[in-house]
Amino acid sequence: DCMILLDMVGGESLRFINEQYSTSSLLDELFAIGRQLGYTSQFPSNPDSASIIDDHRAFINNGTPSADLIINFWNNPEWSYHHTTQDDIIHISNSSLDVTGKTVEQFIHNNYNNDPNNQYQGKYPWNEDINVIDNETKITIVFVIAFVGVIVVIFIVSRSVSEKKVVPKEAE
Repeated sequence: DCMILLDMVGGESLRFINEQYSTSSLLDELFAIGRQLGYTSQFPSNPDSASIIDDHRAFINNGTPSADLIINFWNNPEWSYHHTTQDDIIHISNSSLDVTGKTVEQFIHNNYNNDPNNQYQGKYPWNEDINVIDNETKITIVFVIAFVGVIVVIFIVSRSVSEKKVVPKEAE
């Protein structure tokens, strides 16, 4: 069993991200199915990555493989309605809902169809979870390394200066 969170899937210019808390093998399978159905711009080969704290985390923490199918809403000028009074049914894209629905429908058919002729070899039980580091974490690591480097340089220079002895000139 698994859980798929469909989050913000109705906006224009649908383009899903690699959500880092999701079970990677499950999310990878959903992306592969979407691309096989021809939705290559919605399920890109190299999607943006981000860690989104959302409803799927409770399932993951409980041991249920889970995926958050979500768009890049924080840097998306075509979805400026997020958390505004205009975030309503008028701004929902039938096409985006169709892409999402057909992808999830195919996923269910592939993995839960009891047809003995079903030759699909998915990634069930979706226990592989290898995530890449998101950009925020990369930036934090770079800043920490730079900060530690500056502290080490200051320490070495100050120690070197304090160890130098001033030798007075001998009187001639």
